[in-house]
Order: sequence, then C-alpha cells, then structure tokens
Amino acid sequence: MSRIVLTPALWQAMSDRAGKWRLQHDPVAHPISALRHISASRCVYVPLIATQRPAGTFAIDYIGSAARDHPRAVWRRIAGEHQLVHLDRKRDWDRVVVLPLKPDTPLPVVRIIEAAVADLCGRPPLCSRLPHLPTDWRARVGM
Repeated sequence: MSRIVLTPALWQAMSDRAGKWRLQHDPVAHPISALRHISASRCVYVPLIATQRPAGTFAIDYIGSAARDHPRAVWRRIAGEHQLVHLDRKRDWDRVVVLPLKPDTPLPVVRIIEAAVADLCGRPPLCSRLPHLPTDWRARVGM
C-alpha cells in the first residue's frame, strides 16, 4: 500500500473532521523531537515521514488518538505506546501533526474523529487497530 502525501487540502480536511470539538483551526506539525511539548489533553496525532519527491513533502504513516486528564499525560501515552524514549531514533517519523481537541471532548468522540481522519487518509499502512467509523459520525462530531 502506498503512503498518502499530506497536502494543504488534506490538512484542512483533517481539521474539519473534528467539527465543534476542534480546539484550534489548523493541526500543528511538531518535529518528532518536540513531541513532549504537546499541550492538548485530547488529540488525534498523525506521524509523518519526509518524502524525497517533491522536496518538503511528508507522507502519512500512522493515525492515532490520545485522551488523558492532563496534557502531559498525552505525551507519556504516545511515547509509551510507540516507544519514543529515544525520539531521534524512532522509526523514520520526521514530524507529527497534532489535531488538538477541546479538553471536554468525550472519549467516544475522540475515537470517532480518529476514525474519520483515518477514513479520509485511506487507512495508512501502520493502522491496524482503528476504531469503527459510524455512519452518523458527522452528527456526532457536530459537523
């Protein structure tokens, strides 16, 4: 399966999937080494791989979500799940797009937004445990 390249239109569409739960308009791309500075207690995250052609483009490698009571706990959850203790040696991930969600976003809605972003991106290669996307997902996220 080929990887999906992140374009400005795809970036915007990812942001739109969060509906009324979106904390800010645009997702934020963090260098992988700065991931510990995520300050959202709920988010969908999309690790990216730098591509060689065209220069400066990134491919989507994975999609996940995190929901914790404290923003720093989100970093610990992502780091623990993906073994990001040594960030500079983690796979070939270059950046992580973080789609921050409002702190009161219910966990089922976080998972629906994760599934909606994955559906939009054509289920990247490393996504094996994505949540189910209900047919009424747009109504559930307030689109």
